[in-house]
Amino acid sequence: MNCFCYYLSLLPTRTMRAGLALLCAQPDHPHGFPEKMMTALEGLGLVYPKAGAWSPTWWGIGVNNWQRQQEAARHLDLCVPVPEPRPGENGHDEGPICGQFRELYFRPGFCWCGRPAGLHPRRGPRVALEFLRWHRLSQKVVGSGSSHSQASPPRLLARLTTVQRAVLQTIWDYPGIQLAGLAGFFAGLVGYGQLKAALQDLVELGLLTAQIPLLTREGRAMVGYLAELDLARALGRAPHTPRPGETGYDRLARPCQDFRGLLARPNTCWCGWPQAKHSSA
Repeated sequence: MNCFCYYLSLLPTRTMRAGLALLCAQPDHPHGFPEKMMTALEGLGLVYPKAGAWSPTWWGIGVNNWQRQQEAARHLDLCVPVPEPRPGENGHDEGPICGQFRELYFRPGFCWCGRPAGLHPRRGPRVALEFLRWHRLSQKVVGSGSSHSQASPPRLLARLTTVQRAVLQTIWDYPGIQLAGLAGFFAGLVGYGQLKAALQDLVELGLLTAQIPLLTREGRAMVGYLAELDLARALGRAPHTPRPGETGYDRLARPCQDFRGLLARPNTCWCGWPQAKHSSA
């Protein structure tokens, strides 16, 4: 296993991982994170202070990218070994020249060495087919408003940015929070324009209502799935996968025939019904 895996294991909480991810998305911005958390990240060599703000180090970028790689692999349901970085690679900066293309699932068409697929020998035809497959999958998920509501959270989550995920989780905690409130919540870490664009994109994806920022049914399913992924990581267990239309909180018209308990509420299924109501339980 690559060295980034070890460092990622030292960041057990969602707050620490989200903080590092937001710093990688918006480096050099003023931060509003607890000083204790930032000191811990600095002690690990993942961030460093810069002109009253914080920036990720080369290692911090690599740790965050390894987390993104693992998440993207889960969301795309890929049954193959996850491509890993080699020494001197972090998935962002251009590393040593390599002769084996190892795709970044969160940045299709690029290798861990930081170069596009076309610069790798003997990879042209295969890369083209792989990219076409991924592109078709992406278009199926985000192509139309009607398809958003039918996309399962694992598929749709693969298309969300770090900022969009953070906005969804904030609106879950503070329903109806306005753009100005979000800007204050993120304490300048994410720009006003980027937050506005994130809100608009989430509305177009069918995860938020248009007038007042409230989670739709699909939005609740997304936040619930994020929470399950975090709990699965902490417990070292694999979460069950929700199906289109399931949130884990709202009950379907009737219990499903395949009980899939939530890690947070083991006696409740993703369909919203308790285990006792499932005929196959």
